[in-house]
Amino acid sequence: MKRVLILNNAEAHYARQIIRGFVAYSAGAGPWLVRVRPTSLPEGALKAQISEMNPDALVVHGVRPATLARALPRKLPVIYTSTEKAVDCPMLVPDNEAIGRLGAEHFLERNFLHYAFVGYEDRPVFVARHDGYRRRLAEAGRSCHAWLANTFQGLLTLYGVDKPEAVRRWLLALPKPCAVFAACDAVAYGLLELCLQLRIRVPEDLAVLGADDDSLICQVAHPPLSSIQIPFAEIGFESARLLDQWMKGRHPGALVRRFPPIDIAVRQSTDIHKVDDPVVAQALRFMTEHRGEAFRVGNLVRLTGVSRTTLEQRFKDTLRRTPLMEIRRQRIEYAKRLLADGRQPVGAIARLCGFNSLVRFSTVFRELTGLPPTEYRRKLNPAIQGLP
Repeated sequence: MKRVLILNNAEAHYARQIIRGFVAYSAGAGPWLVRVRPTSLPEGALKAQISEMNPDALVVHGVRPATLARALPRKLPVIYTSTEKAVDCPMLVPDNEAIGRLGAEHFLERNFLHYAFVGYEDRPVFVARHDGYRRRLAEAGRSCHAWLANTFQGLLTLYGVDKPEAVRRWLLALPKPCAVFAACDAVAYGLLELCLQLRIRVPEDLAVLGADDDSLICQVAHPPLSSIQIPFAEIGFESARLLDQWMKGRHPGALVRRFPPIDIAVRQSTDIHKVDDPVVAQALRFMTEHRGEAFRVGNLVRLTGVSRTTLEQRFKDTLRRTPLMEIRRQRIEYAKRLLADGRQPVGAIARLCGFNSLVRFSTVFRELTGLPPTEYRRKLNPAIQGLP
C-alpha cells in the first residue's frame, strides 16, 4: 500500500478542494493510504509526523522548501500546489494573472466605467491577481483604483475589518457605480459587510467579485457573492496522477503547470449591466426574468416596440453583441450554475435553460465555453462519475 502525506490547511476551501480531487484519483489507483496534516506545524512536529507515517510521497502547500528538506528523512517524490520559491520539483498552481484578467473581462462586458481592486501587497498570489486585473483594464483604456494592505496589518476578512475608518473613507470616495475585484472570497465578504454598514447598494453602486468560489462564503454573503471558479480539484487530481507515475518510476521533472480559471459563478453581487439605453435595459430585464423559457428575438421586438434592425443596432452600440448573442450568453450562464450544482442530468439542464434540443444546447455550450457540458462539470468536480 502506497502512503501519501498531504501537507495543507484542510479548514480552507482551496485545500479541501485539492484534497477532494486527489482522493478522486487515488480511489481508483489504490490501495493508497492518504493522510492530511496542517502546514502550520513547527519544524520539529512536522519532522515527527513525517517520520511516524514514513510516506512514499508528499503533496505540499505553503511549506518552505528548505523547511521540508530538513524534515524529510530521505529524498521523496514531492509535488507543490503553492508558488514557493526555489522549488526543484513539480508545481501545479492556479494561473493567478489569468484569474485577474478574467475578473476584468467580467466587468468590462457589463459596461462599467470605474474599477477597483482590494487585496494584499505582500502575497504573491494576490499581487498576480491584481496585476492581471489592472493590465487587462489598461488594455481596454480603463484605470484601476486599489486598496492594498500588508498581511500583518490584516484587511477585510470574515471576522472583521482592520483600520475600518480608512477603508470606509476609501469606499465612500470611490466613483460610483464601480466594479470591485477582491483578492479572494474572504476579502470580498468583508467588503460586502462594510457596504451594508455604509448603505452602499450592491450591485447598483458597487459590484463586488471574489475569487476561489467558496460556496459557503458566497451563499452566506449579502447579497450572494459572484466569484471566480479556480480548478483546485483538478490540481489535486493531477497531483495524484503525477505522483502515481512518479512512484512507478516515471519522474515528471521540475515542471511548472499553471491552471487557468474555469469560469465565474455569477450571483447577485455582480448580476447587473450598466446600460443607459432604456430599450436595451427593458430587453435585458425580460431575458433575465424568462431565461428558462424558449423565447426568441421576435419576442423582444414585440416587447420593446422597435424594429429588429433597430434593436440589434442598439444592442451592438451598448453591449457590443446582438440580442441573440445575449440570449445565448444568459442561458449558458444559467446552465453553468446548474452544472456546478451537480445534481441534475444535462438533458434536464438543457430544458431548464430554454433549449428544446440537447444537441443544440451542447453545441452552444461548447461554442461559448470551449468545453462540452459534461466535461465542464467534471472540471469543477473530478469525482463526478456516471451522471450524464
